Amino acid sequence: MARVLGPKGLMPNVKSGTLVKPDDLLATVKQSKQGLIEFRVNESATIMNKFGKRAFKEEDLQANLDALLKSIA
Repeated sequence: MARVLGPKGLMPNVKSGTLVKPDDLLATVKQSKQGLIEFRVNESATIMNKFGKRAFKEEDLQANLDALLKSIA
């Protein structure tokens, strides 16, 4: 799997926060539940982030997008 997922950047790793040490697991879960926001940036400095799901109402998506843009600025 690593040969397929690795070049695409999809392997879990500590740097991206998708792999945590057992000692840090509780703190990581707590941060996530408190609303930790992570930004991903590609080589051309494009910020990539999700701000909702298809099932969300339009008002909720707008509120999430506003919060995301506010946190970036």
